[in-house]
Amino acid sequence: GNSDLDGGSVTLTSPQFDLSGGEAGLSYYYYLYLTNSGTSDALRVEMSSNGTAGPWVLIASHNIDGGTT
Repeated sequence: GNSDLDGGSVTLTSPQFDLSGGEAGLSYYYYLYLTNSGTSDALRVEMSSNGTAGPWVLIASHNIDGGTT
């Protein structure tokens, strides 16, 4: 075995942000190493305006090796 997460998911949940004052920017760092770049294997970044209850909206999908976005 390797440490691949095929068929599974990992969830990182941040504290809620109060955006009632207007727009805000979002930035994050990530590291991604894929054995099948360019396929359905990807790091999906989603947001919800309703906490963990969803609905979830896809804001980014990373499907090539890399990081530091």
